[in-house]
Amino acid sequence: ACTWLGVILLRVVCLPHPRSCNMETMSGRALRRLHVVGAHLGVHESSLGGASMGKKEEREEHMQPTLCSSTILCTSCCSSTSRSIPPPSSSSSSSSSSSTSPQLPSLESFKFETILVEVLPSKVGVITLNRPKQLNALCLQLTRELRDALMTMDHDPRVHAIVLTGSDKSFAAGADIKEMEEQDLVRWRSHNLLDEIDVIMRIKKPIIAAVRGIAFGGGCEVAMLCDVVIAGENAKFSQPEVKIGTMPGAGGSQRLTRALGKSRAMELILTGNVMDAKEAERRGLVSRVVPTDKVLPESIALATQIASLSLPVVIQCKSLVNISYETHLSQGHAREREVFLDAWTLQDRREGMAAFKDKRKPQWTHS
Repeated sequence: ACTWLGVILLRVVCLPHPRSCNMETMSGRALRRLHVVGAHLGVHESSLGGASMGKKEEREEHMQPTLCSSTILCTSCCSSTSRSIPPPSSSSSSSSSSSTSPQLPSLESFKFETILVEVLPSKVGVITLNRPKQLNALCLQLTRELRDALMTMDHDPRVHAIVLTGSDKSFAAGADIKEMEEQDLVRWRSHNLLDEIDVIMRIKKPIIAAVRGIAFGGGCEVAMLCDVVIAGENAKFSQPEVKIGTMPGAGGSQRLTRALGKSRAMELILTGNVMDAKEAERRGLVSRVVPTDKVLPESIALATQIASLSLPVVIQCKSLVNISYETHLSQGHAREREVFLDAWTLQDRREGMAAFKDKRKPQWTHS
């Protein structure tokens, strides 16, 4: 009697209505609730009318992704699965976190072949794209190495700001067409450089693009993904994908339109024409234009200035500007108010205001 009473109670509590949901089509969440409550009441699964997940729910359960084994957060899986992994229990989190949490490797542990990396004493990390024969065309290896370098610098306490640059003749000449042409759709969907490029959006520390020479296709998109762009007088920007029967794939059609306006962006994307540095500066695509031989020194100087400030405050300021760029004014304003109030608890906020009052230079603790 108790068993059947429990079954009736479970059906009333867990199911929305007996006519609108049956045991074969109920949602996975309802089923889990049903079995959990049933276990507490001592109701055996067989007594629940053979309740089991439908085929759709079985497929969803089998398709649940897991974290990859990479010690660096990969863009193809970890970013989309981190929300679905439950946190460890409070009893085991303290003991297991120190022994099982993967540690990010140091920058020196990598053996990069297509990029050069350097950490300056001024807390500036410099990444140089280094495929000179291919004009720094973006191949899969280069984008993966760029991803690893950026993510490592983002967690490296020695780095507070990042400069990304290329050669005097080419920042990046776009994607490596020979490599792309050899890939079929299935392989391209599973392993492609677009996912690696997108990691730039998730870097918290400021990134300054020092652009000399051509920034075409993916190179232009990489520059636009950076937070500040300083261009040399010889810099040229273009999204020429239409000329080879394709279109921008790493945000070019979206960011170029936001920077230039619909009409000019439409003209450039539909024709593949080139925009020079002067126009890019005039339209706000780049922060400023300097002599070509001054691009890297000016970019490092700007990064050094930013790196000398409070890191948590700089990171929050960057996030607020990006929110303004990507959302509505009311949403950005609300978020700004929240971040402003949260910053009141920072030690650097107290130090900065105290230093201003005492007419001295603040001593940041980055906390």
